[in-house]
Formats: sequence, structure tokens, C-alpha cells
Amino acid sequence: MKELKVYLDSSAIVKRYVKELGSASVKAVYKKADVSEASLIFSLWNVGEVLGVLDSYMKKNLLDSGSFARSLDDFAGETLRLTRLMTLEVLPLTFDLLSEAWKIVLQYHIYEADAIQIVTARSQKADIFLSADKRLLEVAAEENMNAMNVELDEQKILGML
Repeated sequence: MKELKVYLDSSAIVKRYVKELGSASVKAVYKKADVSEASLIFSLWNVGEVLGVLDSYMKKNLLDSGSFARSLDDFAGETLRLTRLMTLEVLPLTFDLLSEAWKIVLQYHIYEADAIQIVTARSQKADIFLSADKRLLEVAAEENMNAMNVELDEQKILGML
């Protein structure tokens, strides 16, 4: 059986460390990576976005300082552990990826960070592109990716795993 390659955007990654709608889907994907039945992919760009979202949640009192610190520790620890297991690849932002992203920005009129995620996933031939961002999912689908909403497509995601 071929190992499933799953691209996680920032909104999906956050759901691993903050319990909210869609967290169950992401948890299942990470469990598959734990036992080497799935390969996770995200961009180095996502790391900064995840940190920013967690910080924003704390500022809005959606996370207390203890939960914020645990979320950061869990994210860093799990990212390092899965990278060592070789079931997570955090891809650098290269000039080639950036130049491809700029084309996507101009074609679809989306935020550069979203375009970076699309081209990164495409560069790795991801089998599934996971996000909770409706517009990002629409563009990913237009780019012929198997884009799924972690909040709405839980059964479909679980069925692919």
C-alpha cells in the first residue's frame, strides 16, 4: 500500500494543538504519521503562521498562558519527533516555490501565504490537501488537488486514511 502524502495548511495544523471543529480529522492524520502510514507535509512558512495564530488566540483569551505554552511545546516537540521519524517534511521556502506562488497570487487573487501552501503541496505531489480555509480549498481544487475541509469532510478524510 502506498504511503499517503498529506499536506496540512496552517489552519489544519492549529487544530492539532487547539481543540476546535476539525480537530478529530487532524488528530487521525497525525496518528497515521505516528505509525508511518502517512507522510505529513507543510511549509516552513506554516510554522510562523501557526505561532501567530496561537499568539492571537492567547491575546483574545481563547487560550490561557498555560494552554498557550503547552500548545507551543507540543507543536515544537511533535514537529521535531515526526521529522526524525521521517513522517513529516517541513519544506523550505525556495525562490522557485515563491515564483510559482506569485503566479497563483495573480491568477486567483489570493494571499501569498495561501499560494505558497498550494505550490508547496503540488511540489510534493500531495495526495490530500487539508485546510479549513474555504477560499484556499477552492483554489487548491481548481489547481487539481484533492482538497478537503477538515471541518466539513471528516468522514471523507477518515475514509482515505
